[in-house]
Amino acid sequence: MKTFRWAVGLSSVVFVATALACGSEPPEGAGDEGGGAGADRDATAGPAPSSDAAVAPPLADGGPNGGEAGGEEGPTEVDGGTCHSLADLGVEVTSRAVSAPLPTGQGGTIAPGRYVLRDFVYYGASKAGLAGSKLHETIYLTSAKQFIVATSPGYPPVQESRTYTAEGTYFYWFSYCPERHNSNPTYTATATTFQLVYRDVDPKTGYVETYEKM
Repeated sequence: MKTFRWAVGLSSVVFVATALACGSEPPEGAGDEGGGAGADRDATAGPAPSSDAAVAPPLADGGPNGGEAGGEEGPTEVDGGTCHSLADLGVEVTSRAVSAPLPTGQGGTIAPGRYVLRDFVYYGASKAGLAGSKLHETIYLTSAKQFIVATSPGYPPVQESRTYTAEGTYFYWFSYCPERHNSNPTYTATATTFQLVYRDVDPKTGYVETYEKM
């Protein structure tokens, strides 16, 4: 069976074809460094990025399959060709790049429910040429799991299922479908937003994903 892994490339969001089947059980334990769905996914999160650039417009309410948002149960997990039942309700976001250093994560209480990607920002002077990738993404957070569905123009949707543990300002996650890998970004959570920051080898550079709760 062929699935697709979402990877953040050096200049665009790409989907890498892999011949891997979905695992039926999540791995035990909570994260360690390295090995994320993106390039050099490591750790240091921060507050909402400051920029005059526009972000995606507000979204209408809606659940994973058009129902009511929120709740702790989450999407139905699936054995086989897909990982779960979560529908992508996001709107297209264009990645941005700013020369400022990567911000610092603040932690916070993660509110379970459905979130959509609202902003994707590269940080650091060396990242100036990386803006312009287009994607949309929806995630669903329970108290211990994260479900993801993402799409970039010209590529099929990709799904992913993870377990996670939030400790201090770190968000340790383990992916168990469609393949096993892990990372430990830091995060900032409020009642209405969720933000992950992935650090490069140079701790001043990386990227920030900002999600809005539906």
